[in-house]
Amino acid sequence: MQRSAFDLQGWLLSFQKQKTLARSMGISDNESTQAKEFISGGFKLTSRIVSNGDFYPRNLIKLPNRVALVDWGYWPGYRACFVDYLVNVGAFAFIHMWGNGLWQKEFVRRLRETFDIKLDDLRKAILIKSFEQAMFWTALPQLAQVQVNLFKMVLKDEVFG
Repeated sequence: MQRSAFDLQGWLLSFQKQKTLARSMGISDNESTQAKEFISGGFKLTSRIVSNGDFYPRNLIKLPNRVALVDWGYWPGYRACFVDYLVNVGAFAFIHMWGNGLWQKEFVRRLRETFDIKLDDLRKAILIKSFEQAMFWTALPQLAQVQVNLFKMVLKDEVFG
């Protein structure tokens, strides 16, 4: 593994280098600049956790007395990090449930209630993870576009309305 922890400054540099790809996915230079400026403020909640990077409901198996976690794959880059900000792990689950608005709404409520996550932190993390997921799905333009649309909604602060 090349990198075990999410590095916000490293991600911002990586994001800057992806401007051409962002443009090709429909993200304007202005939107890229706005996202970079918003994210560069960092997270207020800086708690980090050890994670498989993919706490998505289908990767959790509920057993009678415990929950088992599966899917410990690793991809280079920032999409899934083994040591990550708690808010990024929550955002990764959020973006994967893009077709289930009721689940997302309840998930955000519980994240805020349980971990005192601020909405601006979650917006930043969703911007990060939706962009990473769009890049991951470039070979599947319809799925990539779902993440680009989410990126744009979050940037305009229209996602939790």
